[in-house]
Amino acid sequence: MLHTSDFDFDLPPELIASHPLERRDASRMLVVLPHGTANIQPRPCGGVAEHAQSCNAMRGRVNNEIHHQYRNGNIKELASNMRKNMTDAEKKLWYCINNKQLGVQFRRQYVIDNKYIADFVCLEKKLIIEVDGSQHIENKKDETRTQYLNQSGFNVIRFWNWDILENVTGCLDIIVDVLNNDSFEKRLAKFKEQFVPAPGSTNVAHCLADPAARAGLDPTHEVKFYPANGGELGVVLRDAHIRDFLDYIKPGDVVVFNNSRVIPARFNAYNKIPPQAQRGEGNRAAVAGDHEITLHTSVNDHDWWGLCKKFNKINIGDTLTMDDGTKIRVLDKDDESGLLLHFDCDNVFDVLNNVGKMPLPPYMKRDEEIADRERYQTVYAEPLGSMAAPTAGLHFTPELMSEIEARGAKIVKITLHVGAGTWMPVKTENLNEHKMHSEWCCITPEQSDIINNAKRVIAVGTTSMRTLESAAIRARESGAGTRVVPICDNTNIFITPGYKFGAVDILLTNFHLPKSTLFMLVSAFAGLDEMKSAYAHAVAEKYRFFSYGDCCLLFKKDA
Repeated sequence: MLHTSDFDFDLPPELIASHPLERRDASRMLVVLPHGTANIQPRPCGGVAEHAQSCNAMRGRVNNEIHHQYRNGNIKELASNMRKNMTDAEKKLWYCINNKQLGVQFRRQYVIDNKYIADFVCLEKKLIIEVDGSQHIENKKDETRTQYLNQSGFNVIRFWNWDILENVTGCLDIIVDVLNNDSFEKRLAKFKEQFVPAPGSTNVAHCLADPAARAGLDPTHEVKFYPANGGELGVVLRDAHIRDFLDYIKPGDVVVFNNSRVIPARFNAYNKIPPQAQRGEGNRAAVAGDHEITLHTSVNDHDWWGLCKKFNKINIGDTLTMDDGTKIRVLDKDDESGLLLHFDCDNVFDVLNNVGKMPLPPYMKRDEEIADRERYQTVYAEPLGSMAAPTAGLHFTPELMSEIEARGAKIVKITLHVGAGTWMPVKTENLNEHKMHSEWCCITPEQSDIINNAKRVIAVGTTSMRTLESAAIRARESGAGTRVVPICDNTNIFITPGYKFGAVDILLTNFHLPKSTLFMLVSAFAGLDEMKSAYAHAVAEKYRFFSYGDCCLLFKKDA
C-alpha cells in the first residue's frame, strides 16, 4: 500500500516559477513515455511543426534569419526606441556580450542597409544574433529576407527568449563556437559522441552536466532510464517545447481544455468598517488587524466557503466588512473548509472585481501584480468560478489552438471550477484518510458525443482529466458502454496509483508539488517510478515548476 511519503521528492526552491515567461508559448515541455509507449514518435506535418522542431528549446541554431523589418517611418528612430525598450531576454544577453566580453564587439538593435534591424550584430565576424518568440513561424517573407542576408554575407543565430532566460550559458557557448567557425552540425556530432549515456545507464546526470552539451541537443534527443537492477526499459524522456505538442496530435484526436475563469477570490475583511470604505475609496490596501480570506467553493449565489489565516479569531455569527463596505456574515466554521460566508450584495463577482486580488499560490511568495490579472488566466477562459488557474492551459495562445484544429483534431472546452479539491495538501500519511473537497464540473451532452467519438482523448490539465474521469466512472456505473456520459455536478474524485483510467489517453500538465494529490494523479497515469525519473530529469535540466512553470506531456502507462 502506498503512503503519502512515497510521493515525496527533492525540489530546489530556485526552480519554483514565481512569474510567467514573457510569452505564453515560450514554455519547455518534457515528453514522458513509459514502457509500452516508447515507440511513439512526434508526427511533423510540415510548416509549423518542422520549424518549431528545428527551433526547439535550448538548442539555439544557426539558421540565417533575422526577424525585424521596418515598414513605415524612420528606421533609425525605431532602432533607437528598441534599444531603450529591450526585452528581459535581450537585456540579459547584452549584459553578457557587450564591452568585448567574447573578444569581439557587438552592436545592439543595429540597422542593416536601411532595411532591417538586427537585435545584435558583430560586423567583424558578420554574425547576427536574434532573440525573439515564435512570431516568424511560417512567415513567407522570411525566405526573401534570408536570401538578402545571405547575399550580404551574414550568418544568424536565433534563440527563443526563454533560451536566454533559462540557459544563457549554453547560448553563449554556441555563440563562441560560431565565432570560432565551429558549426552547429560539428557541435551536435561531438555531443552525440561524448555525452549520450550508454544503454542501461541509470545515471544520466553526467551527460547533461555541461550547459554546452545541453544547448546542443538534437531535436530528437532522448534520455532513457532503466531499472537499477537491470531489466527492460523503464521510461523515455524527450526534451521539447510547447509548440512540439502539435507534432503529437493525430487526426481524430479530441483535445479537452478546462475553460473555467479565475476570480479575484482573495480579499481583506475587517471587524469594523475600514477607513477607506468610510471614504468611499474601496481600494485594496490592507491595514493592521484585517483578515485575509480566500474563497474556494460556491454554495449558491451568495454563500461561499473560504479559508482565513486568522480562522480561530472569527466566530459563527460575526459580521465582517470588505474594503468597499460590503457586509459578510459568518454562517459556519469547519477545520478543513474554513468559513462559510454570506455576502450581503447583489453580485459577489462584481464586489470581488472591485476589491479582490488574484489568488496566487503561496509558494510564489509575492503579492498580486497587474500582469497577473491577464497572465494567471487562460486565453479561452469563460465561466467565472475558479480560485486557482487550470495552469496547463496557460501555455496556449489562440494561434496554437488554431493549429491544433488544423491538424485534424477537435477542441472541447469543458468546465471544472478549481477549488480546494485541486490544491489542498495531503496531511495524512494514509491516503485513505485524506478528505477530497468537491468541485463543480460540467460536460454537456454535445461535448460527450464528441469525446466518445474520439480516436484519442488528450486532456490539457489535471482538472480536465478529473472531470473526464468523473464522467467515465458514471459511464461505467450506468453501463453506457462509452468513454463518458454528460455530467454537471460536484466531483471529489481522488486518483491514485491503481486507478483504471477510462477516458484519457494523453495528459499535458505542469510540474506539481511533492506529496500533492496532483503528483499522485500523474503517477497513477504514467507510473510512480517513471514520474520520479522524469522529475529528477526536470530538476537536473532546470525546468520551471508549478503554476507559472513548464509542462510535461504524459502518455498512459501500458497504453
